[in-house]
Formats: sequence, C-alpha cells, structure tokens
Amino acid sequence: MKNKKLFLAGGILVATTVAGLLATKKIRSSGEASTAEIAKKASKAINPLSTDHATALETMAFLESMSTSLMTRDSLNQGVSSASAVLSAKGVSMSVESVTNALLSNDKSYANRLFTRGLMAFGGYKLSKLPEKDDESLLVSSARSIGRLIEVASMSGVVYDSITKLEQKNSRRKVLPFAVGALVAAGIIYRGKSLLEERRSIIDTVPEDPQNKIGPAFGAAIAVLQVSRLIGLGFRTSRKQLINWYGPGPLKNNIARITNLTLWGSGVVALYMAGITKIGKANEMVEPYYSQPPKNSNVSGSPDSSSSFIDIGLQGRRYVTDVISKQDIKNVMGVNATKEPIRIYVGFNSNQKYHSARAELALDELERTKAYDRKVLLLVSPTGTGWIDQTMIESAELLAKGDIATCVVQYAKYPSFLSLQNVSQGRRQFRQLLWGVNLQISRMPASKRPKVFVFGESLGAWSSSDTIMHTGIDGFDYYGIDRALWVGMPGLSKWSKIEQGETELNIPRGTVRVFDRPQQYEKLSTSQKNKLRAIVLNHDNDPIAQVRPKLLVKRPVWLTDGNRGRGVPEKMEWSPITTFFQIAIDAGNAMRVIPGQFRSHGHDYRADMAYFVNAAYQFGADNKTLTRINEHLAKVELARAQRPKKSASAIQ
Repeated sequence: MKNKKLFLAGGILVATTVAGLLATKKIRSSGEASTAEIAKKASKAINPLSTDHATALETMAFLESMSTSLMTRDSLNQGVSSASAVLSAKGVSMSVESVTNALLSNDKSYANRLFTRGLMAFGGYKLSKLPEKDDESLLVSSARSIGRLIEVASMSGVVYDSITKLEQKNSRRKVLPFAVGALVAAGIIYRGKSLLEERRSIIDTVPEDPQNKIGPAFGAAIAVLQVSRLIGLGFRTSRKQLINWYGPGPLKNNIARITNLTLWGSGVVALYMAGITKIGKANEMVEPYYSQPPKNSNVSGSPDSSSSFIDIGLQGRRYVTDVISKQDIKNVMGVNATKEPIRIYVGFNSNQKYHSARAELALDELERTKAYDRKVLLLVSPTGTGWIDQTMIESAELLAKGDIATCVVQYAKYPSFLSLQNVSQGRRQFRQLLWGVNLQISRMPASKRPKVFVFGESLGAWSSSDTIMHTGIDGFDYYGIDRALWVGMPGLSKWSKIEQGETELNIPRGTVRVFDRPQQYEKLSTSQKNKLRAIVLNHDNDPIAQVRPKLLVKRPVWLTDGNRGRGVPEKMEWSPITTFFQIAIDAGNAMRVIPGQFRSHGHDYRADMAYFVNAAYQFGADNKTLTRINEHLAKVELARAQRPKKSASAIQ
C-alpha cells in the first residue's frame, strides 16, 4: 500500500513537472515574455500556493471540505462541496485583499505589504479569541468567525507575497520552481486522498454507499469552478455592455447594473422553475402495481371518492393501495380487528392553485368515509414529493388495531430541497385542515370524539409544526390536537430550536422533548411521559436536522466537547463557512436505505418509528409487540421494493 501511494505521488510529481515544462515552452514560443517572466508564470501555474493571494486559503478550504463530516458522499457531491468551499475562500480573500490595498495607499512594497498583512492577521486573531458561549448573540459569533477568516486570509496573502518574492530572486533557475510546485501539488492531492479514506473508515456506511475517489472528486470540483468562472465572466461582460449602452453618468451606471442583475436573476428563476417542473412530472407517473384504482371505499381514489385516483399522484397511489388488512392486524397484534383503516389522500393536482380547495376536499373525504367515528384521527403533512413513511402509517394502523383514519394533503410535488418555497403553502392548508376537523369534532359529544394526532416527517414536520409556530402548546388546544410526533425536523424550522433553548414559543417545561433514540425516552418517569404533548425525533447525526444558517459563523453545540451525540464523529471539526457546505451536501446523502434493513442513522428513522409512534400517541404496546411490528414492516417493505418500478404509463 505504501509503495502504491509513493508511486502515485511520484506520478503526480512527474506529470506536474512535465506540465510546467510544456507551459514554459508555450510561453517561450510566444515570444511575449522574458526568461524570468516565463519561469515565474509557469511555476505559478503548477504551484497551488502561489497562483494569487487567495490560493493558500483556497487550498486550505479544499482540504477542509474533504475532512470528516456526518455522511458519506459520492465524488460528484464531494466536488460540489469542495468547489463551494473554494469559492467562499476566494470571496473572503478578495474582501480582505481590498481592505489591505486600501490600507497600503501608494506604498505597496514587499515590506509594507508584509507589515500590513501581519497587522490585519493580528487583529483577526484577537477577534477570533472572543470567548465562546452557547447563549451568545449572533453578532458575537459573527465577529469571532470574521476575525478567524481575516487571520487566515491575511496569512494566505503573506504566503503568496513570500513565495512570489522568492521566485523573483530565483527566476533564473528553471527546474526548482517546477519541482517545488509539483511537490506542493502532490502533497495536497495525497492529503486529500488520505482525508477521503479517513472519513469513509469513520462514518457508518452501508454496502450501497458510493465510492468517493480523489481523482473524480478533484475533477468534479474543477468542473464546478470552471462553470462558476464562466458564469461570473458572462455576468461581468453583460454588465459592461449594458453600462456602455446606457452611456456615462452615475445614474445610468446604476440603472445598467440593476438591469443586468434583473436579467440574470430572471434567467436563474426561469431555469429553476423549468427544472422543477420537469422533475415534478415524476408525480404523474403510474407504476404497474399501482395502476388500478382501489375498490376499497375507505380510501381515496376509489370509485366512491371525490379525490380522483388520477390526481393523487405517484405517492398518493402508493399510499391508498398499500393499506394493511384485518388479517395483517390479527397476525401481528393477535386480535381480531373490527374495522379496516381509512386512508385519505388529496393530491397536489386536485387543485394546483388553491390550497384551500385541497383542504376542503380532504374535509369532504373525512365526512364521506365516516372518519370521525374512528377512535383515532391522524392528520399528516407529507414531504415535498408527497411521500409518507409507510413504517409510520402502518405502525399507527397496527397499534390502533384498525380503528383509525389517516388524512394526507399534498402541497408540492418536488424533492424537499426544491420545495422549500412551498412550506408556507403547506402550513396554510394544514392549518385549514386542522380548523375544519376541530369545528366538526366540537359538535360531537365529548365521549364520541376521536383523538386527533398530528404527524410530519422532514419537510412535513416543518410545515405541520409551523401551523402553531406562534402559539406553541396553546395552539394544540386551540386546534384540538391531542398529541404530535415530528420526525427529522429540518434545522430551518422554528420548532427545531427547542433543544437549544433558542425559541420564544410558548412551551411549558416538559410538554415537548427532543429524542435521538428510544433509550432516552425510557429514562423518563411515567408522569414525565404523560405530560408530553409533542415528541421531536431527531437523530444526533441527521444533517437535515442540523443544517441552519448559523453554521456559517457559529460552532454548533453538537460539535463541542462533551456534547457530541450518537453518530457524530469525534474527528469532525467546525470551520466557518466550510462546515455549512459540508452539512448541506450531507443533507442530500442522509437517507440511503436498504429495503427491509432498518437503521437508526442519519435521516433514516425506520428502526425507531414504531417505538415512537407508540410513545408519542400513547398506544400502550409492550416491547414484544413492537418487535413483531418491526419484523412485519421489514418484510412488507422488502416485498414492496421487489415490485416492478418501471412506469407503465404517464398521465397527461
């Protein structure tokens, strides 16, 4: 293995040296530069630390982006993460360089630049040493992080100036600059490869996790950087052309800049909308197994239903078809079920413009199916695609022994990271659904009213919890909610801040708790369990639950000594800006699953779902029963995964 690594490093050294020599030959043949200038330009072309004042910082950011984080990732995602970190480092360095040039005035000698950079580095260092507290303001966190960035950016400038000075003194030596540059480049690539191998050995993986190789990752990063460079060049070129077209004068100059920004912004929005529209077409696809409307009148999409089987979409068709039977309940729970579960699903296509129409249709379906006569009424807000975790729904139906009605209203049809703009729409329609259900139940005798439970996972947890983001626990009573379970709550939601004590919500102590695993819940006393109105199930190493803007400038509590949770690597460190991009990329890799093999890891909550459905809604099942439920759910999921997935048709 060592010989292989040495061979790789040697190969990189030779290849880079040859590239440098070829670059020298090309520059020499142009006849546009002296020998000294040729040596200087060629050595800079292959030395990652001396291309310009930002490259040392960019190199550091590049290596940091490959360090250990929460999830595994493939080479493409690694390239995007690395490119994002490098571009951020470039922006920071350019800002610091602008301030440095302003302070230098007319004297830009090497000595004066070194002194000025040293002064700025010292100032940044002092800022970076501001005491760190969990309850500190965002201003203090930002000041400390900015200080750290100023310090490293200034030192990057020192490295650049010093190497440039040395190259000027040794400009007559042809081979030395290439050799030094090649060694530095080889060292960086070797270190990056080591970091990728280390992260894979540390992070919990499954066999299907993709390989992350230094070559493809490096290539992907270069590609992203080049595309970004071309976009930046295009933006600046169009701005220049508009400025020339409008003519001289401050007012015309600003109008040209605003026009350019508007044109580019409109183009980006149009491209984004075209992309998600194409992605959203997956909602129209019909899979062979789910191509026929159900005959069961207890579900949406049936002949008696007002919610059309065509309009409920891909996820809705799966949801209303895979309903557990009375026989399933008997086999798992050991009792004869007197009722079959009711499943209501209203698709986004039922009315794409008005969320109120979808909520009203759901209320009509609840009345049609006599859902209010059931013991339990479970209201669910799905993810961005309209997906509902079958392990959750089936757990609830088994635990309720079939005496339950579940209701889902879709508010988007794109992957959750593309549906963030639909959260407010999901919130409004879920609030209307809650209000309509509460009005209906309030007319019923107290002894006959069903218990109203709320569930949401991922973006569904955000949209459903947002309905009471201003009222807190009072909102539970206002809307008639008995209990709630929110799983994989995104870090951007207001309720996700409960654990850190950062929220101003009206939440009496003990009414809401955040858990990573069942063992934490088991430690509560009976009175503490009974006091709970809502449970938030967030794995400690779920990047979707951890990503938030504060990561840009503040070290999170879960990355401080003594506070690292389950699955958070000990070697994972926090860096301003870079860690944010790492976790954001990790969020897209947080749920790689093997059908039938439940894991309690990242954004995969299947292994914990039955337990916390039982706990949150207080069904009262024992551990043996929960084990049987999990075994049944695993078998059903495996059988479901083996069905043909190729679409039989598309609904036009």
